[in-house]
Amino acid sequence: MRALEVRAARWLAACGEPAELVVDAGDVASHTSHRVTASIELTTSCPLRVLAAAAVADGARKVRICPSGVDEVELVRAAVEVRSIASEHAVEVQFDVASRTALLTRPDDFLRLDPLVVEEDGTVVPLCSGIDRRYALGSLAESSLESLVARWDATPVLRLCRAAWRHAIEQPGPLVAWYDHLVRTSAAMPAAC
Repeated sequence: MRALEVRAARWLAACGEPAELVVDAGDVASHTSHRVTASIELTTSCPLRVLAAAAVADGARKVRICPSGVDEVELVRAAVEVRSIASEHAVEVQFDVASRTALLTRPDDFLRLDPLVVEEDGTVVPLCSGIDRRYALGSLAESSLESLVARWDATPVLRLCRAAWRHAIEQPGPLVAWYDHLVRTSAAMPAAC
């Protein structure tokens, strides 16, 4: 079974298989009838603990921290806070960061095709929300998930992952905001990818 993230509850039934509903941390309370993951965009000076505590109080069963345009110092600060959030709130925390050690010792972990993400408009993309739409499988508004997967040529996504991985290992520092890095790399890849 593949990992599947859905960004709007209206698409859950169309998926036809178990999926993780991922919503902004401030929207958790309006989705309590589902198992919800609260997504927190980590930006400079983000009140991470406050946002996570509020999302858990509203019913989030998982907290996902997504760095966006932050520097190495912010990533390290957040990495320390992630441990505290998980233990203080007894909640699973996903921090969308890869260590340089993991990139170098387990490169196959970064050359993958999942999760599949159903964006708010029903577009199905690989790996993460915000990835360039050239990599999309199509839309649930037009076809079933199984049909989209059956027709999909994943070769360009694997090329994207390889390019992102190569670029990431060339960067200094111990941490890489992996999904943010994938999104930026996908936008920069040539159109003929």
